[in-house]
Amino acid sequence: DVWDEPGRQVLPSARRHVGLVLAEPLLLPHLDAVTNVAIAVDAGTGGPQAVAEAEVWLEALGLEELMGPRPGELTTGQAQRVAWARALATRPDVLLLDEPLANLDVATRSSVRRALDAALQTFRGPVVMVSHDPVDAYALADRVVVVEDGTVSQEGDLRTVTARPRTDWVAQLVGLNLYRGRVLGGLFTTEGADQSLAVSTEVVGRAIATVRPQAVSLHRGRPSGSPRNVWHGGVTAVDGRGGRVRVSVTGALPVVAEITPGAAADLDLARGGGVWVSIKATEIDVYPA
Repeated sequence: DVWDEPGRQVLPSARRHVGLVLAEPLLLPHLDAVTNVAIAVDAGTGGPQAVAEAEVWLEALGLEELMGPRPGELTTGQAQRVAWARALATRPDVLLLDEPLANLDVATRSSVRRALDAALQTFRGPVVMVSHDPVDAYALADRVVVVEDGTVSQEGDLRTVTARPRTDWVAQLVGLNLYRGRVLGGLFTTEGADQSLAVSTEVVGRAIATVRPQAVSLHRGRPSGSPRNVWHGGVTAVDGRGGRVRVSVTGALPVVAEITPGAAADLDLARGGGVWVSIKATEIDVYPA
């Protein structure tokens, strides 16, 4: 459907069948929740049939007990769910969502995200959502388009984007160490650093290498054994999260490791200092740049 094109008649907004949800709910303050939704059902009249349909949408989003209050009496999360119900009640052909969860606190965002996911299961049209929160992508997206400095840097299904990031920002987003360089004779040499990594790959030439933080081992003394990639560095940050500890290490090749709290205590990483880093060649994922 063409909405607006030079030389052709512009399709009026009311006939475009698009649902829009922003960071601000933008509810009408003088109307209760159910009427805010009902007037969207039948283009402003809000009759009995429209109210009945509005009640169905509000129930679907867990608001069956909050149909009477006005927007000023609702929490931020409740008001945002009313905005969702209003958008879906218009039975749009497409949904455009611009930072719809941005103004919610962490706890509320989680519950509203779950409600949104459930509501979208019944929507068969395309949904385009802009978000700065990677959790939104993990929870809701089928396809991801990453925009950096106004340019698309990577796109594809979520599994592809997260498994093989192509920029530093995406790598940080998904928690991977990323390096650029060249592969020759089983050695990956990084750009701008005199550091080579032994790799197990058939890729030759310009390439990207990623390493999961969980695959990085830390030692106070130089390790012995099978790892072919060993170098010395210094601990710059120790960050505990979710039962794991992320450790940032500088050196010839900066790297982030993720270890257990017990291992961090055994290594006494809280005091910083020098550590040895080791990574097995088979733990390094290499793909063409």
